[in-house]
Amino acid sequence: MSFQGAFTISQGTDASSFTLTDTSVGSDPNLTDRKIYLNKVDGTTLVPPNSATTFIDWPIASGPITLTGILNQDYSLNIQVVWVSSAPLPSPSTYVQFQLKTFTGNLELFDYTLTQQMAGNKLLASDNNYLPNKELLRLYIDNANGATSFNDQYNAQLNLNAGTNMQVNQNTFFA
Repeated sequence: MSFQGAFTISQGTDASSFTLTDTSVGSDPNLTDRKIYLNKVDGTTLVPPNSATTFIDWPIASGPITLTGILNQDYSLNIQVVWVSSAPLPSPSTYVQFQLKTFTGNLELFDYTLTQQMAGNKLLASDNNYLPNKELLRLYIDNANGATSFNDQYNAQLNLNAGTNMQVNQNTFFA
């Protein structure tokens, strides 16, 4: 029987964390380890602080892995999981899978905070800059998600960076 490496990605309410679940089919009794690479658009990898490697170890014996606190901002990541086998099975077995995932949780929370501010201060909706800038932020989030559906990590990250700039400089855009 062949082995087909596969995984899913989920994110809960914590915008700085996400979970990978192994959904592989088939079997390979010679599997020894799994490695996760979080590839950023600039060619670098995202790893936990103080990590000595460019990958995150995901032992075969463990279940789903939650990467906590790793997303200090939103990223579009080309996530690669490699299943390491001491004696890989012949084709059509696959031991590497890539998935492009764009995380927008930080910007979504920021956008919702702006919505709450508008509910608390109705005059913000008539401010010359507040609402147009809020709409621009929403556009950046939607553009990032749209680019991902076309497997376009570069444009997804470009829009996330523009939204993050608005968040970091909120006193300029939403004061």
